[in-house]
This record gives sequence, C-alpha cells and structure tokens, in this order.
Amino acid sequence: MDDLTHDTIKLVLECDKNSSPLSGKAGQFATIKVEGVRKPRAYSLAKSPKNKKPNEHTFL
Repeated sequence: MDDLTHDTIKLVLECDKNSSPLSGKAGQFATIKVEGVRKPRAYSLAKSPKNKKPNEHTFL
C-alpha cells in the first residue's frame, strides 16, 4: 500500500496463481475493508494493458 496523496492510496493485490484472473472493465470498483479502519471503502480498479502479471490488480 502506497500513499499517493493525502487522501489517495495505491493498493496492489496479487491473486493466487491457480485462481482465474480477474477481468476488469472501465468503471469497475471493489469495496475493501482494511483491518483497523472503521468503514469499508470503494476503490477503483486500475490495470494497465502492459502489465505482464495477469494475477496482479491495482486499486486506487
């Protein structure tokens, strides 16, 4: 997890290599709950077509 600005983070998740890769489309998001944070939050899916890691997913 990286802080990009005072209110934006970058979260990179890597799925199990044996699972089916996620297929993201423009506008999709995930609601993620982080331990120690009171409320879950929606994160936008960001994936470069040049990313060579099919099981790696970035949320902003």
